[in-house]
Amino acid sequence: MAFTGPRKGGHPEMETALANFVRTQRAAALPVTTEVLQVTARVLSREQGVSVADWLSTEDHQLTPTSRIKRASLSQLAGWVAAAWDDIPGTLIMRSFKKCGISNALDGTEDCALFEDSDKEISDDDSE
Repeated sequence: MAFTGPRKGGHPEMETALANFVRTQRAAALPVTTEVLQVTARVLSREQGVSVADWLSTEDHQLTPTSRIKRASLSQLAGWVAAAWDDIPGTLIMRSFKKCGISNALDGTEDCALFEDSDKEISDDDSE
């Protein structure tokens, strides 16, 4: 199957950028595999802010024989989960684990983290 350029879907900027990537890779005689395309598409979608809701609102979906939208592939789901985790600050994740007692120090020095009430002020600071 020959590459004919972008498909004219719901995100033309992303498709054009992906088409340009394919052209530059092929001009440099580099292979363009499905995995490379998926990773590049994920990077471009993050840069351009394309989310799960945007994917659902596009008109270009594969349909089942009963005319329902096929569910997202595992790679798409994994990409959405990874993007969601990337949006959460690392300090918030660390504090959450400490608050639950999952990753506290074994010597008992962080046991008081379970009973601290300062999390509300800290989480308000993260959202700004």
